[in-house]
Amino acid sequence: PTATKPHVAAALVQQALTGNGKNLPITVTDPGGSGIDARVYYGYDLAKYWDKLQALSAEVDGPELRFDPQIVAGTDGDYINWTMQIGNPHLGRTITPWVFDSDVNSIVTMAGDASTMALGVYSAGSGQSRDKLIASSSDTSLLRIDWPMLEEVDTGQTSEVLYPVLAARSSSVLAASKNPITTYPITVPADVDPMVGTYRVGEDFAVDVRNDPIISDGFYTRRIAALNGSEKPWVTITDTDPLPVGSS
Repeated sequence: PTATKPHVAAALVQQALTGNGKNLPITVTDPGGSGIDARVYYGYDLAKYWDKLQALSAEVDGPELRFDPQIVAGTDGDYINWTMQIGNPHLGRTITPWVFDSDVNSIVTMAGDASTMALGVYSAGSGQSRDKLIASSSDTSLLRIDWPMLEEVDTGQTSEVLYPVLAARSSSVLAASKNPITTYPITVPADVDPMVGTYRVGEDFAVDVRNDPIISDGFYTRRIAALNGSEKPWVTITDTDPLPVGSS
């Protein structure tokens, strides 16, 4: 069968909602489409739907996913329904990013981590001994400036029997590991414009940094990777690198 990765994501969630007691309040719109990314998932793996969904999303060109809460009226009160948003492969691009000012309405920090760097990745698939399926990816550009060859073994897909799927997994792990991670977590008030709920995971934002003792002054464009909050009127935005110009 032919299928796209967004269709596979929708089908996984639809299947997870099938069966006695599994009709959760999640609305899924299957984007359909024709492609070469059909998947076979074996029942004997006893894998969790969420694990397979995350693995699909982590592949090169894997669809980004988001579940948006909505209040819907029922016959005996209001209920929360979750709408599944599926990227192709990305979600939430905005022409003009949300803007926060470090001197006015945000607290900006900087974090760096190179502990998980890898320039070569070996991904293990299904099989035993000499019959084991293995895919590898590497980027040796840093060797030219005397970096050591850092390598990593990925064991997150040990039941995978299709080499193209395993190769896509290996490439995605390498892409996420070949550079140090630098992030700029930002804490913003939830009840000040732009208010929480108007910006969502996947969208771009920018922060104007001035007079920070660590971060150089500048206008930093980032992308929302996660939102976290509590009963207090503050929201923490976990960021990631913005998508390349022209990405969709």
